[in-house]
Amino acid sequence: MAVHDYLTLIKFRHHFTFLEVLIPAVLFSSLGLLPTLIQVAVTYMCFAVFLYGGIYTLNDIADAEADRRHPLKQLRPLAARRLTQTSALLFATLLILLGVGGALLLFSTHVVLLYLAVLALTTIYTFVGKRIPLIGLLLNSSTHALRPVLGLLIVHAVHLPMYLFIAYFFFSAGFVAMRWLLLFDFPKNHEPRIPKQRLITITIAAFIGMLAILAADWPVHSVIYLTMAGLYTIFVFGINLSPAIRSFCRARVAR
Repeated sequence: MAVHDYLTLIKFRHHFTFLEVLIPAVLFSSLGLLPTLIQVAVTYMCFAVFLYGGIYTLNDIADAEADRRHPLKQLRPLAARRLTQTSALLFATLLILLGVGGALLLFSTHVVLLYLAVLALTTIYTFVGKRIPLIGLLLNSSTHALRPVLGLLIVHAVHLPMYLFIAYFFFSAGFVAMRWLLLFDFPKNHEPRIPKQRLITITIAAFIGMLAILAADWPVHSVIYLTMAGLYTIFVFGINLSPAIRSFCRARVAR
């Protein structure tokens, strides 16, 4: 069904990453609980559904030919030719306009600028960064690091914890490197690869960078830093230590 195929392009299965917006919004909000939840719900529609739905669709348009050679991705609507590239491009344009337009109507100029920054970074990643892996890793990590900033902007947080943002960039870089390490488990994967040893080095360097920020900012936000360090240890390092964790993460990379 065409409706199902269009909804598939939005990739609702990836929307768990909206926690990167939700958690800081709730923790640092200067509003009451109900206004905060309303802001978060509106942001979910404008940012996760509309803006990122358009971004994901553009990504599938760019990858359609390569996806046809992938054992799992060949089933995607564009790769399987259930949707045309023209209709998908119109759909992506509509979603992005709804997302940016919603931000213009409902949020501050800073939020609109952040939307545009995310759109620019992801577009560069889709059409350039995938061909230059190190740049792609930095671009991918940067878009994740901007999400907590969005969470604070929508709830008018009084203080923007810059150390936390930098630490979260390192955290994101490690998880992106972990994802790319797992791609070596899929021999027909078509994405450009950084050598394994370099990716492992990146995960270690990112963890050291995160710990350095923790030490510089301690004891401020210590619970958040320790939670990030724990999750990093369990998942980023855990894929090489636990078959169960590796299997869990592989299942999400494969989709």
